[in-house]
Amino acid sequence: MNKPSALPDYLSEAQCRAIGQIVGGLEFLPLSILFWRHDRDLQGISPNRVIPDDFFYILTKGTLDCRVGDHQRRITAGEFIMIPAGVQHSVEMPDDIDAFEVYSLHMHLYDETHHRFLKKLDSPFGALSDPDAWVARLSACTCLMGRSPEAGGAYMEQLVGELLIEQLLQGCKVQEFPVEIDNRIAGLLQWVRREPARAWTVAGMAESCHLSVSRFRELFATTTGSSPKKYVQKVRLSLARSLLMTKPALTVEHVAEQVGISDAHYFHAIYKKRFGETPRQRNPYQQG
Repeated sequence: MNKPSALPDYLSEAQCRAIGQIVGGLEFLPLSILFWRHDRDLQGISPNRVIPDDFFYILTKGTLDCRVGDHQRRITAGEFIMIPAGVQHSVEMPDDIDAFEVYSLHMHLYDETHHRFLKKLDSPFGALSDPDAWVARLSACTCLMGRSPEAGGAYMEQLVGELLIEQLLQGCKVQEFPVEIDNRIAGLLQWVRREPARAWTVAGMAESCHLSVSRFRELFATTTGSSPKKYVQKVRLSLARSLLMTKPALTVEHVAEQVGISDAHYFHAIYKKRFGETPRQRNPYQQG
């Protein structure tokens, strides 16, 4: 008779918390997944680039000298970099390399307080456990995104989650930021992300948390590092960007309405200010 064997619990408490957050607590908004082949005439990422989205750059052929913020490393096929939005990064081909191939994945990836999850990782570098298997899945996701952006975005979310968990099991650590989280504010943040089109006001949000307006503002800033108005706007614009990229049948005006911005001219202005492009420019990444 077969009997189950005891398996040693080799996960640390920090790994358990991080994996739990990845599978159940992250907000994922897909933008695009693309395959690129670059050579000396089209070398890829421009020096010291900064973009408004979270970004994975997965190398499948060649060698690259990479810099992400203060971190530098040469990566080879099967390795990749993970760049949080707003972080300066560079990629250069070594002199002995004539071409390289990569998959680029663009998204918004937030924790429960709407902070960029990738900023919590102790290293921006990662490695694929089984490069051939991952290339097959990334290729399938890229093709699916081209045919059905909504389905491709859902598959991309699954792949990014698995990729992050893989890095945790390989030793990558998630830094715990010293942020005080009030349960009332945390619940409100989830509500805002579920219903961004709701007519959110500071007074209404404070009342829903059973707090005075002044106390609400204080706790909200402590939890999110942002004012309520700016937080709601960031949520709406991130969702709008994802909708524009993954649901091309929607008009810009319809997207604006879906995220709770009724004035199309105002939507256009704040979108361009935040992302450096108009809502109609749906793929700003001409080179990777």
